[in-house]
Amino acid sequence: MWWIKATGALLTVGAGTLLGLEVAARWARRPRRVGELRSALALLESEMAVGRTPLPEAAARVAALAPGTEAAGFFHRLAADLKAGAPAAAAWRRAAGTLAGESDRVILLLAPRLHREEAADLEPFALLGGVIGTTGLDDQLKHLALARERLANREREAAAEAARLVPLYRYAGLASGLLLALLLV
Repeated sequence: MWWIKATGALLTVGAGTLLGLEVAARWARRPRRVGELRSALALLESEMAVGRTPLPEAAARVAALAPGTEAAGFFHRLAADLKAGAPAAAAWRRAAGTLAGESDRVILLLAPRLHREEAADLEPFALLGGVIGTTGLDDQLKHLALARERLANREREAAAEAARLVPLYRYAGLASGLLLALLLV
């Protein structure tokens, strides 16, 4: 009978540890994600400013230059919608939905602040939807530069928070698993 309790305790500690590691990994990924979005906006800005490339082609080029990132998925969707004839603002909003993705309910319950911060990280990017493709080039470039600056600030904040919170969540997951195992045994 003792082995059933020991197995249950080990599974409880393991589950708590894995949950802590998952939340810590999401906090650690956040600065990289914001940096990828900022870099993609820089690519879009250079395509528009230097190459004078129309938005559908510029979006397709940015998607090709940033493979394997969330930004690539965004710009691929944006290019497809624009080439299909959708208005720029509507296409931007639809593509921004690919960035939001689905929130993991467990993460939402364990770390609601992380969920709010991830949503706030996308705000400068989403605000461009009303400007890109609908105003003059100079105005669009100013808004792109402003969004990149805001994303750079978010990236610095995210890196500072990750440095502080990643170890905390790693240990908190292990500690909560141990505490729960002790309470159950």
